[in-house]
Amino acid sequence: MRRSRLSLRRLRWRTRAILNLVCIVLALALWYAVRGFPYLSWEQDLQYTLRRSLAHNADIIYSERVPDGLGTWGDGADETVYIVRWQDTVGAMRMMKHHDGNTWFGGPNREVLKYENRDGLFIIPLYGALPTGDREMRGRTVAVVALDPAVERVEVVYKEDEADSEAAPTVHPAEPAENGVFIAEVDMGYTTVFAASVYDGLTAHNYLGAVAYDGDGNVVARTTSEWEERYYENR
Repeated sequence: MRRSRLSLRRLRWRTRAILNLVCIVLALALWYAVRGFPYLSWEQDLQYTLRRSLAHNADIIYSERVPDGLGTWGDGADETVYIVRWQDTVGAMRMMKHHDGNTWFGGPNREVLKYENRDGLFIIPLYGALPTGDREMRGRTVAVVALDPAVERVEVVYKEDEADSEAAPTVHPAEPAENGVFIAEVDMGYTTVFAASVYDGLTAHNYLGAVAYDGDGNVVARTTSEWEERYYENR
């Protein structure tokens, strides 16, 4: 009788141990499915996000911490935008984190959005620009990525007032950054509390164009927005 009780206890212990092990494996599998490979640092999180979204060996060609008040999540959010490239594929993503003591927490939208190759140029809204106070802003900070290394100068062509269908295109020079990336602040012509986002590829396609020049002033690449094409068709 005593031996049977011991055997029953051992069987229950083994059953609980197996169930606990199964729960741990399922929890790790769920973590992997939702957030990718388990990571222990911000850098690991960033690298696994790149691998999952774009390519195993994608390179970060530009990164910038979003200034307070110009990001999607408002003041105090530690947002960083990244532009990544793998061969001739270019994408962008935004990552947010906040700290609680020695612990950090990641925010949503931790995915790379692949951007359209527009004649060798990629136009990416990064975050807001030209703050006017009271959490409002008048512009967008825009990045233009040029694949051709001969490009030395870029102009952003955009519609300054999206509400005015007769407004002529506005041209604004972009400043060179690094790795073929050029940055410009464009004035939308009105104030808004909604900041630009790297995940708003439709705005780039509809309202933002660009012209790229080499060192001699020759046009290397040009892409027009959908609005600009309609504007000249009606002239």
